Amino acid sequence: MRDEAQRLCLHRVESPRAVRDTIHVGDRLPLTVGAGGHVILAFSGLTGAKYDEIRRSMYAASFGERDPETAAVACPVFGLDQTFIGALSVSGPRYRIEALGVHAILPVLFRHARNLTRTLGGNADATAFAAWAKVPKSARSGGPPAMAVKPTRPAPAARAGR
Repeated sequence: MRDEAQRLCLHRVESPRAVRDTIHVGDRLPLTVGAGGHVILAFSGLTGAKYDEIRRSMYAASFGERDPETAAVACPVFGLDQTFIGALSVSGPRYRIEALGVHAILPVLFRHARNLTRTLGGNADATAFAAWAKVPKSARSGGPPAMAVKPTRPAPAARAGR
């Protein structure tokens, strides 16, 4: 959820696996990087081709953007009167998300976004959310979709402090 110029983690389900993306409830992250941040900015009205595509497909994916070793896929959640509430995301080690593919994550992510939208008073069956009913063709290939951000790896010196 947006908290002024940042995004705030309101809920977290931890993976039982030892290697995982570690975000805690209450953590604040930048809006300008990561799938969740891109969804929040897109549904907060930012303009541009990237944000138009996120609004059309109802999701964003990022690979190594916030952290070179993590990836995430996120989609919007709505409330009463289809008011944008925040983003629901799945994140984890980049190698694991890339191996699984966005196409395998989206059906589960969309199902939970629909359920949360209903719980928060939104109409998850509205035509504006038709993308939730099917996996977009751009995600079926297994690779990152068109709106995914795949930055170059930082120089070794930049990674040394991690």
